[in-house]
Amino acid sequence: MQVGDLVAAHETLERETRALTVIRDQHPKVVLSLDPLPIALPDGLRHVDLRRFLAGERLRPSGCA
Repeated sequence: MQVGDLVAAHETLERETRALTVIRDQHPKVVLSLDPLPIALPDGLRHVDLRRFLAGERLRPSGCA
C-alpha cells in the first residue's frame, strides 16, 4: 500500500507507484490518495480515495463489485 496526497500528476504518479510495480507477488497493491476521481494505474495496482477508505469503505479485490 502506498499513500500520497494528490498523485494525478504524471511525475508524482510514477514516483508513488514505482516501488509497487517491481513487487512480483499476488498481494493487492493499492495507492491511497486524496484524488477523488479514479486514476489509471499500471496493471495490478488500484487507486482508492483516501477519504472513502478512512470512512470505512472496505478494499475489495480488483474486479469485484
